[in-house]
Amino acid sequence: MKYYVCLIKFVILFFYAVTNVSAKDYLNNLENKGKEASYKIEKHTCYDMLKCSYDIRLKSKQSKDELQKISLEILDESPAIRKMYIMFYLPCMKIGSGAWAASIWEGDRLKIDIMDYMLLSNKACIE
Repeated sequence: MKYYVCLIKFVILFFYAVTNVSAKDYLNNLENKGKEASYKIEKHTCYDMLKCSYDIRLKSKQSKDELQKISLEILDESPAIRKMYIMFYLPCMKIGSGAWAASIWEGDRLKIDIMDYMLLSNKACIE
């Protein structure tokens, strides 16, 4: 079984190498999709094949269904990973100072939490 997992990872990495898809092109592709979907990827970090994290700037509040749609779009475009963390920030929020919503994907589960209380700790959002 471990042999097949290694083989699949090799095929994925080989595909990226053969098609000359650079990390920059990959991120530009994601950012272009984000412009159509009313969000922008502010920061993206991946650690090998283990996990990726994204900081997403939304143009406005979105429903839980819309956040799920955005999360699945990003997941579809991401490399094969075990975990993905997406933090959603509203225009009035500073990245890294607490997100308005979070999406966590582990294996085959996607969990989305909207944390409206984070707006209270952001003075720019209260005004």
